[in-house]
Amino acid sequence: MPSDSHTRILNLLMSAAVPNAERESDLILQSARDDLHAMEMATDRLKGIPLAYLLERQNFLGIEFLVDRGVLIPRPETELLARTAIQYLQTQHSLPSVEGKKEGISPGQGNRPAGLFLSGSPEGPAASLRISRDKTMKSNSANPESRGDEAVRSDRQLRLVDMCSGAGNLACALALNLPGAHVWAADIAQNSVSLARRNVARLGLDGQVEVFQGDYFTAFDGVGLESTIDAIVCNPPYIPTIKLDEERLELYRHEPREAFDGGPYGLSAHLQVLRQAAAFLRPGGALFCEFGIKQGPQIRGLFKLTRSYERFELINDEQGEPRVFLAVNR
Repeated sequence: MPSDSHTRILNLLMSAAVPNAERESDLILQSARDDLHAMEMATDRLKGIPLAYLLERQNFLGIEFLVDRGVLIPRPETELLARTAIQYLQTQHSLPSVEGKKEGISPGQGNRPAGLFLSGSPEGPAASLRISRDKTMKSNSANPESRGDEAVRSDRQLRLVDMCSGAGNLACALALNLPGAHVWAADIAQNSVSLARRNVARLGLDGQVEVFQGDYFTAFDGVGLESTIDAIVCNPPYIPTIKLDEERLELYRHEPREAFDGGPYGLSAHLQVLRQAAAFLRPGGALFCEFGIKQGPQIRGLFKLTRSYERFELINDEQGEPRVFLAVNR
C-alpha cells in the first residue's frame, strides 16, 4: 500500500493538475532525503519548477545526467539530433553500434554505463530518421546515413564538436556511442561549462571530451581545430524573442532565457553557426543542428545564403515535422 507521505504528495500534485502526478510523486519520494524534504520538493513543483531541477538529474538517450538550475534541461526532442549524428557517423565511418543495457549510472558512480541503445529512453521519442529533401540542393540520397558514396573505414580518431553544449548531454552521448571519438564542447555560460565538466567526469569521459567556454567557435581560439572536424552538432536557441516575451514566458521562466532566445526570428544562432562551422569542418564534414517547429522553410533560406555546403537535408521527427538539418561541407 502507498505510504502516508506518498498519498499526501500524490494528492497535492493531483489537486494542482500536475501531469503524470503518480509517476512524479514516486520520483520525488525516491529522490528526497526524508518526508519533509519530499514535501518541500512537491511544493516547489506546484510553483512550476521543473521536476528535473528538483531531482537534480535527467535522462537523455538512456544516460542519466546531472542538471542544475540555471542550465538548460536536456529534452527528449533533442534525442533526434543525437541519434541522427550518431547513426550517420557510424555508417560513414563503418563503426559498430554500441550495444548493451540501456541505463545510466547512479550519482557518484565514476564509471561508464555498460552500454547504450539508440532507440531512445522511456521518456524520449524513438524517432526514426525520415528526411524532407530540398530538391534544389545537391543530394545523392534521401537517407542521412548515406551520401551516395561508399562508407570509408578509417583508423583515425573521429573529431567532433558540440556547440552550445549546455549540460554536455550531446557531447557525452556522442562519446559513449562512438568509442574512440574525441569531442570538443563549448558554451558561453560558465554555469553550463561547469555542469558539463561534472557530467564528463561522472561518466568517465575526461580523456575523450573537453569543455570550453566562449562565444560560439571563439571558444576554440588557439586549439587548432580548423579544417579538422568530422562533425559538429548544435542545439542552439531557436524561439523568437517575441514569443518568450508573450505566451511562452510561463513555460520557460525557470530556465535560462539565453538558452531559448533565438533573436527576432528564432534563427540568429543558426546563421552564426552556419557561417562559422565551415571553417572547422574538414571537406565532407557534417553539421547537424536542431531547429524549431515550422522553421524548416526559414532554415532552408539560411542555407541558400551560404556557399560553404554542398548538400542540405531536413530530418523529420515522429510526427513528420522537420526538426534537424544536416549540411555537408564542400
